[in-house]
Amino acid sequence: MGFKKSLLIILAVFFIAGCSYPFINNEISPPQFSQNDKLYQPRTEYVPRKPPIQIIKEAPQQDISNSQILTKELGDLFTQAKKFYNSGVDFSNIGDWDQAEDEFENSLEYLQSSPLADKYPDEINKFYNILAEDILAALAKKEESAGKLKESILSAKIPHKPEEEMTIKEKVELDLKKNIFDVPIEVNQKVIDYVEFFSIEKKESMEKWLGRAMLYLPTLQRIFKEKGLPNDLIYLPLIESAFNPDAYSYAKACGLWQFIPGTAKKYGLKIDWWVDERRDFEKATHAAAKYLQNLNEMFNDWRLALAAYNAGEGRIARAIEAQKTSNFWELNLHPQTMNYVPAYMASVIIAKNPKRYGLDVTYESPLDYDTVTITKSVDLKTISECAGTTRGIIKKLNPELRSWATPPKNKSYELRIPAGAKDKFAVEIANAKVAEKSRVAWVNYRVKKNETLSTVARKFNISVNTLMEANSMSNANKISKGQKIIVPNYYERLASASSGSDSGSESKNTKLSFYTVKSGDTLGEIAKTHKVSVNSIKKWNKLKRASFLKPNQKLKIYSSKEADIKVATNKTVKSENTSENLKEIIYIVKKGDTLWNIAKSYKISANDIIATNNISRKNAITPGDRLKLKVQQEL
Repeated sequence: MGFKKSLLIILAVFFIAGCSYPFINNEISPPQFSQNDKLYQPRTEYVPRKPPIQIIKEAPQQDISNSQILTKELGDLFTQAKKFYNSGVDFSNIGDWDQAEDEFENSLEYLQSSPLADKYPDEINKFYNILAEDILAALAKKEESAGKLKESILSAKIPHKPEEEMTIKEKVELDLKKNIFDVPIEVNQKVIDYVEFFSIEKKESMEKWLGRAMLYLPTLQRIFKEKGLPNDLIYLPLIESAFNPDAYSYAKACGLWQFIPGTAKKYGLKIDWWVDERRDFEKATHAAAKYLQNLNEMFNDWRLALAAYNAGEGRIARAIEAQKTSNFWELNLHPQTMNYVPAYMASVIIAKNPKRYGLDVTYESPLDYDTVTITKSVDLKTISECAGTTRGIIKKLNPELRSWATPPKNKSYELRIPAGAKDKFAVEIANAKVAEKSRVAWVNYRVKKNETLSTVARKFNISVNTLMEANSMSNANKISKGQKIIVPNYYERLASASSGSDSGSESKNTKLSFYTVKSGDTLGEIAKTHKVSVNSIKKWNKLKRASFLKPNQKLKIYSSKEADIKVATNKTVKSENTSENLKEIIYIVKKGDTLWNIAKSYKISANDIIATNNISRKNAITPGDRLKLKVQQEL
């Protein structure tokens, strides 16, 4: 029986019976509360004014033997009831109101259920009355304590540790309380481990990445807001590319958002010889926003959507179906994908408050630019001059441009230039002299009878792949007589700019000289050095094809006096780069390596690597190959 119900029944009986239950005594004061302490202070152990046995002895002595039995039974009854009561007092003193309630109830029911209840002397009746009042007070206190529990928790002033004394977990939990996150961020051991990894082991790298991120974050934030996507997704490039638009992975993923070619084309990003729009921080962000939106609609869970962004939606869908769970943390996925989501969560936590985790970030200023439309192909050097800036700044604002000029086949091209340069650019680019100067390094070539891409490529000393990419071709065999193709021909332009002629014959203003081929030389490099065209060198020396040049081979070069001075200067500089200053090293080919990338890394030519290692152009290098490289010694 519950306290309230039991007590109400007892009290109701008392009031109905009137004076037949003399233990209800209005003269006994209810429990008192101190003004300074709202907690109920129960009575101490009950001590009656006179021992019950003495009171009983004062009763009429009609039957001595029966009175003695009654006295013993009443004494035992009172002793047991008092034990329950005193136990309840002890529990109430330590604030355990549930146990106090049970003990008081035991005492009350013990007295109430006794067959001697109608023979209690006054002293027991007074104790009964005190007990009833204390039970009511204890019950009230219990209810009061329960009601004030929430208030006391929410209004409590909990002392905080200084940040330098807080653990990573405590810092993360504090950030989750103070910061607003619009994607699910969870505090589990994996997330905490990555917060520690980024803030300790990768501290310097993370500082650099966050600093660089500010170049692009305002643009990303604007685009994601337009698409109605969570703002916190703008930090995803931290773990995708470290906010480097030129980042390129072994899986052939590229740009801030690391699109692979297939996904890039699916979402409208163009990839050819002239541009790679995966590197365009605006177009790629629009594509990433659409892709993430589709993934979230597919899985209805941002954790699964992020996992699918890393591993592909098909793989995640199959895992969910096979493993019968859509809880990301319960799925058994590739370790890289299982780490991807907690790594992202950790990066967002740190990005919102890097100082809390000991990072000292120097933020770069956001890119500030105007957009202009050009209607012809223009080289980047001319663009930079017209905009009053450097070629490096133009490349930074337009990282999608892969070559030295804007695409020739585009009727118009949207170009970014520094903010405030729009008017100057419009005037300069329209200037007649500049218009001639801006003639780009490519030519329109009409395919002749029996020509193939290979023969055209050899004619201009470029690769078949370059021709295919420049013309957006997927099949090297689909070429026919009379077809017009674009041939990127940078050195041809340099030659025509200086010599003004590509006839291949000697003129009055030219001078004959002989050039001795060195290891690693290419016709293109030689042409560039002497400010002539590749075709001219081939005609002068009756070279039928741009095949390998042999060291010590003599080449005729007809050049102007101005070019001759330039060549002499170059020879002076290049004389330092003799075989005496070269050292040979062994390089082991890694996955994703190309001859061009290796050559670029060691500042040597791909042809030099080919010649040194007797590699056929048709034979691709494979991971594990050992290549001999002749590199410049540090002086």
